Amino acid sequence: MDLDVKNISKSYGRVTALNDLSLTIPAGSLTCFLGPSGCGKTTLLRVIAGLETPERGQIMLGDDDLSDTAPSDRNFGVVFQSYSLFPNLTALRNVQYGLECRGWGRTRRRERAEEMLDLVHLRDQANKLPEQMSGGQQQRIAIARALAPEPSLLLLDEPLSALDAKVRAELRSEIRSIQQKFGITTIMVTHDQNEALEMADQIVVLREGQIEQVGAPRDLYTHPETRFVADFIGAINLLNVTSDAQGKAQLGTHSLAMTGKLNGATTLGLRPEAITLSQQPIGAANELSGVVTQTRFMGNLQHIEIQPDCAPEQRLQIEMNGLATTPASGARVVASFPADALMVLR
Repeated sequence: MDLDVKNISKSYGRVTALNDLSLTIPAGSLTCFLGPSGCGKTTLLRVIAGLETPERGQIMLGDDDLSDTAPSDRNFGVVFQSYSLFPNLTALRNVQYGLECRGWGRTRRRERAEEMLDLVHLRDQANKLPEQMSGGQQQRIAIARALAPEPSLLLLDEPLSALDAKVRAELRSEIRSIQQKFGITTIMVTHDQNEALEMADQIVVLREGQIEQVGAPRDLYTHPETRFVADFIGAINLLNVTSDAQGKAQLGTHSLAMTGKLNGATTLGLRPEAITLSQQPIGAANELSGVVTQTRFMGNLQHIEIQPDCAPEQRLQIEMNGLATTPASGARVVASFPADALMVLR
């Protein structure tokens, strides 16, 4: 069943955390709430979980209105950033706890808990206390505990932010695999764009308590509607342009070829990987000569910055393969890119 959030508003004193927000979470999907600190993503998750009460609006699961349903009666699994395991209970007992609260019999509880520990590859840690396990292992236990009661919805509140980079990468893959295996509708709060791009079926970009844009990861990356979304999801060059007499985009003294219309916009987006560097013009739709001002080697990638002659106040960031020949700082180059690489941003 789809989860429908309808016209939710929530304030804390004079601060508006959510402002008349409406959203549909498709059944069986993994949806990421993405945005900077203070945008309302955790508040929205807590409202859905029943841990916060909105001033107005509804939470609908299929045809059921959950707005006045207690958190314990919503049958939602919740995983927090801080693991929230009982320190005096073993991994097995932690997973069994929610089942015991729901009145599951002893044998059934143990079988289900062991099944969940197998799922997160921690059956051999069943008798350990949380303090005897790593952060990644503790978060796996928290996920197993949330899944054990067969919830209709899984809510993850920045579950990976306290872990180191390698463990985060491993758990991203595991969480996505588990979600797809069970087909459980999942909502995950994150401020990490890479996490959202890798894991989500749907990304909801939030800003100041409102939805800025909703869409599939690839759609948001290739067709951001606003400057905020373009800048928040992936690296991008934001080109400050004006309109010439024919309504064409003008970057400094250079006219740009583009497939869409400018329609009064003053910002164009251009992804760094869409730009090709050469020593001479190659006949592309757009070619800007300039000077290399900075180079950074990142292993599999190189980041090159150039200052275009047509707009000395602008800087262009370019991403190249790490094995490609790097132009020296101060070198003269030509930056080329196709017309359809330019995105009009509100």
